[in-house]
Amino acid sequence: ELVGVIDSEVFTSVKRHGARGDGETDDTAAIQAALDSMDRGGTIYFPPGVYMVSSDISVPSNVAVVGDQGNAAIKRKPTNATEYNVFVADGVENVSFRGLIIMGERNQHTGTAGEWGMGIGLYSVNGATVRDCEIVECWGDGVYIGSNTNYVPCKNIIIADTTINGNRRNGVSVINADGFIIRDCVIWNNGGTAPEHGVCFECNETSEYVKNARVL
Repeated sequence: ELVGVIDSEVFTSVKRHGARGDGETDDTAAIQAALDSMDRGGTIYFPPGVYMVSSDISVPSNVAVVGDQGNAAIKRKPTNATEYNVFVADGVENVSFRGLIIMGERNQHTGTAGEWGMGIGLYSVNGATVRDCEIVECWGDGVYIGSNTNYVPCKNIIIADTTINGNRRNGVSVINADGFIIRDCVIWNNGGTAPEHGVCFECNETSEYVKNARVL
C-alpha cells in the first residue's frame, strides 16, 4: 500500500483507496477514487490480484496506470450491456497503461446484442501509451482508438510489447487517429463478430480519418 513522492511524481496504490483485488469484491469505486485523487497527475499502482469492476474506469490526464507485471488483472464483471470500456480515456492527454492484464467478460456475457465492449477505449486523446500489457476476452475490441462527439482524432498513440488475444471483434480498431504506432505486439485469435481483424482501420464518419500510422 504505497503512497508518496518518487522522483517528484505522486505515486499511490489502489489498495490504499480500498481496493481488495480478491477476484470477488467490486473494486470499481476504490479504483476510481484512486484515479480521481490524481488531480495533478501521477502513477496509480495495482499490486498483485484480480480487481473486479462493474462500470467504466475513467483515467484523467497525466496519469500512468501501472500493474505488477503479469500479476495484476482488472476484470469486467459479467453484464448484458451492449457497450463498455474496462478503462476509458476521453478528451484527456498524456496517459499510459503498463504491466496490466485487462480482461473483458466475453465468455460470461449475459446478453447477445452489441459489439462495443472494449478493454481500453481512447476517445480524442492526445498522447497515450499501452505497453507490456495483456488485453483479452472483451465483448468488442481489445483497444479502440477513436473520438468523442466532437470528432477530434486521437493523436500520438503508442501500443507496444502488448498481447491482445481472444477479443470478440477486433484486436485494435482505429477509427479516428493522427499519429500512432503499433510495435512488437502479438495480436491474435480475435473474432466472433465482424470484421474480426487483428488491426482494423474503419472510420465511422466522413469527418474522421487515419493518418501517420505505423504498424511494425
